[in-house]
Amino acid sequence: MKQLHSSSVRQRGSVLLISLIMLLVLTVIGITTLRTVVSQERMSANDRDSQIAFQAAEIGLRDGERWINQQAELPHELTCISDSPCRGADFSGVFMISAVEPRFDSVSDLLAMTLDDWVVEAEPLQNPIYSTNPVQGVAEQPRFLIREARIIRDSLTLGRGDETKRHLYEVTAIGVGAEPDSQRVLQSTFIRRF
Repeated sequence: MKQLHSSSVRQRGSVLLISLIMLLVLTVIGITTLRTVVSQERMSANDRDSQIAFQAAEIGLRDGERWINQQAELPHELTCISDSPCRGADFSGVFMISAVEPRFDSVSDLLAMTLDDWVVEAEPLQNPIYSTNPVQGVAEQPRFLIREARIIRDSLTLGRGDETKRHLYEVTAIGVGAEPDSQRVLQSTFIRRF
């Protein structure tokens, strides 16, 4: 009888040990699941922020194109400010092609700009709707630069009357998400006849 009793005590001890191991395994599974959920939450927030930045850059891009379309005269013919690079006096966000100052001549130049550079160099949104209703949910309002890329002649006639030309502009915009680190730069080519 005594032998039977000691065997059940040993079994009770093994049940406790197995229960503790199972509890440890469940704890590890719970912690792993929690880390996965937190990681997915961060990825989701980053993706949302990236989408906000993209949409803000898209707003800036369309606003720059709208500005070009509303001009009565060639933007590059505006009187230049005496700083470098040459800019329109009435609109400092328009840059002319300059062999002397090649800044902003390539996409890599624009991508190398920091957010502070954009705030100094680029123009805020020009559409009057944004002055009373700024873009919501962004750390910085969208900004854009316009660079005159080249002139495309419509005809081969030179020196006879008015010659029609198409002016090609590169509009580059930056959008910032809810966090300043989330930035998107977009560029479009816009052609306009004057």
